[in-house]
Amino acid sequence: MEGEGVEIPSRKNEDWLDWKKRRLREVGFYDQDSMRKADTDDAPPRIFLRGDAGPKEEASIGFSGRSLSPSHMEFKVWLQHKVERSRLGDGSIRFLAFGNERDEQEWVEYEETLKKITIFIEDLIEGEIEKATGTKEWHHLRVMRKVIGRVDPDMDGRHYDSDYYNEHDMLSGLSNRKAEQVWDRKNVVTMISQAVVVSLISTSKTRIPSDRDVV
Repeated sequence: MEGEGVEIPSRKNEDWLDWKKRRLREVGFYDQDSMRKADTDDAPPRIFLRGDAGPKEEASIGFSGRSLSPSHMEFKVWLQHKVERSRLGDGSIRFLAFGNERDEQEWVEYEETLKKITIFIEDLIEGEIEKATGTKEWHHLRVMRKVIGRVDPDMDGRHYDSDYYNEHDMLSGLSNRKAEQVWDRKNVVTMISQAVVVSLISTSKTRIPSDRDVV
C-alpha cells in the first residue's frame, strides 16, 4: 500500500532551520526570541506540534494547533533537527523528509524511554549513591556540575545553582543560537546518567525466553 504524499510548504528562501523557528514562533510554541515558552514536560513537542494538545493545554502557552501545516511539517522538521544534532553534534540541519510515521514514532519512543531511565539513574546518583558512598564524592560532582554550568549554562542550572543563575541572569539576553544550545545542553550529572543508560541499552539483547525462564 502506497503512503500518502507529504505537502512541502513554501520556505520563502529560508533554510529548514530558519523556517522551523519562524513557524514555531507563528503558532506560539516559541517566544519572539525563538525559545520554548514551556519545558518539554509541560508542552511536549510530540503532542503540541502534531496538533494533539487540548484547548486548555494550548491556552496555557498561547499556542494555536489549528495554524499548523496540514502534514504537521513543523514536527517533522523539529524531529529531524533533533536526530541530526544527536548524530552529528552541534551541526547544521540536513533535512530528510521522513514520510514514514513508523520511523518518527520509533524515534519518539526511544527519546522518551531514554529520558525516563536517565531521570531514574540521576535520582540514584543524587540519592542512593550519595548515601552509599558518603558525601565527599557527591560533593566533588556537585562542584564540577556548578563550575561547568557557569561556563556552559543549561536549563537545569535554574535548580542546582539557582542563586548564581538568578544573580547573573544566566538565561537572559541569549541569541537564538545560544538559546537553542542552552535548551539542548545537558549538565555533567545528566550526561553521566545518560551514558550509563546508553551503555545498558547497547549491550542488551532480545531473546525468546526458555521454558525454565517461563516456569
